[in-house]
Amino acid sequence: MVSFPEMVRTTSGLGEVRYALGDRLVDRYLEFVAGRARPNTLRAVAFDLKAFFTVVSADPAEVTAADVFEFLADQRGDRSVVRLADRESGMSARTIARRLSSVSACMRTWSRGVTRRCRPTRCRAAC
Repeated sequence: MVSFPEMVRTTSGLGEVRYALGDRLVDRYLEFVAGRARPNTLRAVAFDLKAFFTVVSADPAEVTAADVFEFLADQRGDRSVVRLADRESGMSARTIARRLSSVSACMRTWSRGVTRRCRPTRCRAAC
């Protein structure tokens, strides 16, 4: 049994890369993303969800808005951008936005069901 969230990367005989974090619901969502997104996008979403559930440590089916705000506050740190020369702490706004996008897309998919035909990378306001 894998402790949650622990990212496990597997490769099929055909060379398809899959990621799992150890929770049935999250792993099912990552399978959904794998069928609709490019490999680098899949890897980024898997890492973003791992970061989210590491900070929040809540059951995926019971995530609340307060959990998302807790994650946002943790990611912002002292509100400075990471720069190697200055060695400041915090994370860039672009990285935080990408992580929040991954988490919110995951939550929307759970609330709607995974059967929609919408592609996350090309979705517009109609979704």
